[in-house]
Amino acid sequence: MFFRGNPAVVSNVQTYLNKYRKINLSIITYYEILSGLNHRDAHKQLALFL
Repeated sequence: MFFRGNPAVVSNVQTYLNKYRKINLSIITYYEILSGLNHRDAHKQLALFL
C-alpha cells in the first residue's frame, strides 16, 4: 500500500522512519519487492524503495 500512495500508510511509514531512521525487512521480503518493481519496470518506485 505504500507504493500505491495510500496516505495513511505513507504517513505511518514516515512517522516510523522519523523515530527509527530505517525499516528492517527480511531478505525474502526485500527480494520480493525488488523483483516486483523490476518486473513492472517501475523505476521511480524502485528508486524510492532503495
